[in-house]
Amino acid sequence: MNQFISFVKKEFHHIFRDKRTMFILLGMPIVQIIIFGFALTNEVKNSKIVVLDQSKDATTASLIQELSASAYFEIEKPIYSNDEIEKIGHKYFFLSSTVIEPVALNTCTIEKDYGTDIKTFDEKKLLTEFASLNMHDWSGATWPPNIVHKDVWDLIGGYSIEFTPGMYSDPDFSMKLWLAGVRIFKGVSASRVYHFGSVSVKRVKQNKGYYTFVAKWGITQNTFSKYFLRRGEQYTGPLKEPSLAKTKKLNNIFKQLKAAFYREPA
Repeated sequence: MNQFISFVKKEFHHIFRDKRTMFILLGMPIVQIIIFGFALTNEVKNSKIVVLDQSKDATTASLIQELSASAYFEIEKPIYSNDEIEKIGHKYFFLSSTVIEPVALNTCTIEKDYGTDIKTFDEKKLLTEFASLNMHDWSGATWPPNIVHKDVWDLIGGYSIEFTPGMYSDPDFSMKLWLAGVRIFKGVSASRVYHFGSVSVKRVKQNKGYYTFVAKWGITQNTFSKYFLRRGEQYTGPLKEPSLAKTKKLNNIFKQLKAAFYREPA
């Protein structure tokens, strides 16, 4: 017992003699108490949220007002409801978002540069400006992000595997929808998404979807998009059956023959 007491005394003398050890033993716990006790907190404050109010009555209005007045939540922006779908009145539709790109490749997209990759992406500027960018609802939607009714998806079997890894799978999907009776191919201006521009496409070996599409449907993707879907035109309602000129029909027959004899290089 005497040896133990002597050992303890010796250690205390050693600790009190070393100022660095004293700081670690006594100073650090005090600093941690101050930081965790006052500077850090797990209380939720100014948490950014969005609200989808489908009821639009006095009760939900009061609830939204209380959330806005609270210091705990910050309503960042309103989001659009499913009114766009419900006003169609049936399940035969294809709705697509409007794409914002650094360089617009067609008349269906909005050209505005907020970055070409995740490193240069200016999210704050996009969220500030995206709603004010000029664009109208447009016809001829074929690409994601999109929405179709699940019954129609099951009816046509989704996207076709022969277009893997994806080249021309979008117009093929829309062609199957067209044959199933869909005539609403609408690009919704109010629904917007930012696209860096074909980043993932560059990572894969592209298939010859052009020839696959022509061989399968007997017309080119361009003919389908321009004359059937009226891509890029201002949306005015359900599409009508197209009337192709004889020269266009002959051109598609020639393309079909070319596709029949096409052989992908080894």
